[in-house]
Amino acid sequence: MNPTPTAKQLSRIPPLYSSEDVPTQEKVIHAHFFVGGCDWWISEFDPKEGLFWGFCCLNDPQDAEWGYVDFNELRNTKVQQRIKIGGAVMAFPVEVEFDRHWTPKMFKEIKFSR
Repeated sequence: MNPTPTAKQLSRIPPLYSSEDVPTQEKVIHAHFFVGGCDWWISEFDPKEGLFWGFCCLNDPQDAEWGYVDFNELRNTKVQQRIKIGGAVMAFPVEVEFDRHWTPKMFKEIKFSR
């Protein structure tokens, strides 16, 4: 299941560069996407370009960073989840999910460890 944010949900995300002068820890994270140990916390969005600005941790906290994320690429990203069934290992594609229950909060409130 890959719930995509609605146009209304996306419209609540401030435009790119709107929090440019806000300290990193104080930036509000308006959306969250995740899959298999990877997280994208979104603070800004440009609907014309389909471009997010946010903090990304791709299963490696030491290399997590702020940057741009292409919304279409994120929607089309799939990872292989391996599950052992009996003696066989099966691989299933898993899509990035939009966290429908996310409540906006400051970056410093996110449970993230480096």
